[in-house]
Formats: sequence, C-alpha cells, structure tokens
Amino acid sequence: MDKSQFKEYFGFTRSERVSIIVLIVLIVITGAIPAFVKHGTKEPQPSLALYEEGIKRLEGLSGRSKRDKAEEREDYSDPPAVTYNSTTNSLFTFDPNTVSEADWKKLGVRDKTITTIRNYLAKGGRFRKPEDLSKVYGLNEKDVKRLMPYVKINGEQHEAYEYEATKSSIVKNPFERNTNYLQLIDINEADTSLFIQLPGIGSKLARRIINFRDKLGGFYSVDQVGETFGLADSVFQKLKSLLVCGETATKKININIATAADLNKHPYINWNLSNAIVTYRTQHGYFKTLSELEQIQLLDQDQLAKLLPYLSVE
Repeated sequence: MDKSQFKEYFGFTRSERVSIIVLIVLIVITGAIPAFVKHGTKEPQPSLALYEEGIKRLEGLSGRSKRDKAEEREDYSDPPAVTYNSTTNSLFTFDPNTVSEADWKKLGVRDKTITTIRNYLAKGGRFRKPEDLSKVYGLNEKDVKRLMPYVKINGEQHEAYEYEATKSSIVKNPFERNTNYLQLIDINEADTSLFIQLPGIGSKLARRIINFRDKLGGFYSVDQVGETFGLADSVFQKLKSLLVCGETATKKININIATAADLNKHPYINWNLSNAIVTYRTQHGYFKTLSELEQIQLLDQDQLAKLLPYLSVE
C-alpha cells in the first residue's frame, strides 16, 4: 500500500480533527464535573433552629389531635361544669323560680342549663329549697355550693318534705328527686323531655315510647313501657320504679264498626287477627260483649287480657 492510499484510509480532514478535539474536551469536562461538585460544595447541616421548628409543628399537631378528641367526647358526655369568672359574673340573692334568664347568666350559668331550668319551670316544676339546685342537669357540685347561699325562695327554704303513703306522689318531672320525697313520672302525661331525664333514655327512645303510647291509645300498665322497641329490659328494670300509670283512660276501638284496616293499626292486632274479628262479626252479627272474642281461636287468654282495655262494643 503506497503513501497516498494510507492517507486515504487512515487520514482525517481538518474538520474531522476539530470535531474529535471538541469531543475529547467535552468528555474530560463531563468526567470532571462530579468531582468538582463534590469537593466544591458542602452539604447543608441541620441547624438547632430547624429542629426547634419541627418540634413546635409536632406539638401543634398533637394539640389539635387532643382538641379533636375532646370535641368528639363532648358529644357523648355530660355538659361541662359552669365556669365562674368574677370579672364577668356576680353573686346576688335570687329566687330560682322567678329569676330572669339574664340574671342566670350573671350568676355564671350556661345557656344550655338555663334552657333546662326554664323548661322545667314551664312544665309546672318548682324549686322548693336551695338544695334542689343539685338536681339541675348541668350544674356540678362546686357550682351548686357557690349558688346555694344566695337562694331565697319566699320563706320556703326550711320547709320539711315527707312522703305520705296515703297520698299520691305522682309528678310530671323527676327533676327535684330526693331521698325523702318519692316522685314519679306519669307515663301517660310525660313528654320526650321528661323521659330523656330517665337513666338510659335518650331522645330516640323517648320518642319511641311516646309513639308507642299514641299507637296503643295510652298505657294502662307501667310494664307496657318495657315493650317499646329498642328499650333493653335491663334499662327498663332500672327506671321502672320511677314510673307510674295515671288515671288517663285508654282510647278504645269499637269492634262493631271498625274495619280490618282500623283494627290492624293497633300494635296488639295483626292482620290475621283483625280479619278474624271482622269475619266473626260478619258471620254472627254485632258483638254484644267483649267476652265473645273468646270464640276467636287466634286469641288466647293472655292476648285477650292485653287487648281488652282498648276495645269496646259501643
């Protein structure tokens, strides 16, 4: 191979040589950059201020978490105690039966507790002695002791109360219950606010009791309250001694004119029984006495006894 052929195959033009040089320079620079960055810069060191800031953030989150949990518990717990502030509240002689809402606030009583007291008074309740403040839902022992010395009930503070076995002790509110005077709720007169004050009874159960009472046409026995849907027997046994059935007459259904649909509206009468009563009446004519219901095979003696207070033949 002569010299001219060698240059043709292995030689470089000027532009090719420049390109090669540029490429080599770029390779060298690229390889040197990591070393330059590593030795030319320093990693930032965490400062004490940064740590303190992080701790504060964690404490803030913890505080919010505790507050959230406290708010959740508040929905299922008793209302918080009254907080007395000498700069905004004051103490003065008052009659809890006549004191105004504004004066209750001056005494340091919460709005919710004031509403409870006013509802109690509106339904005929009455404070008979200073100690009755201890029965107010929402006032704790400390606040009761703070307010009691200032209670003046028109000279009735020292009136003695004794339970007389020969007299009825029925009241519509257990709000002022004490150990010397037996007070009960009339199950035919009480509204939801009174049932709610019974142990283990919330707003939902209170409404169910009243709805059940309305559908029945009134209670004739305290035991009927225990039949309320959703009311546990263990709860009923605890509150049973606080209940009494007044003289309110039950609403009666005239079985000589009622339709099967009318009869079926009563909780103690299902469709089969309502149809059986109407069929018997159609076949034998009007009922002359309620004792004729004994001829209906679907009715046993226990069912008939429960149902009779709600039926009539005229």
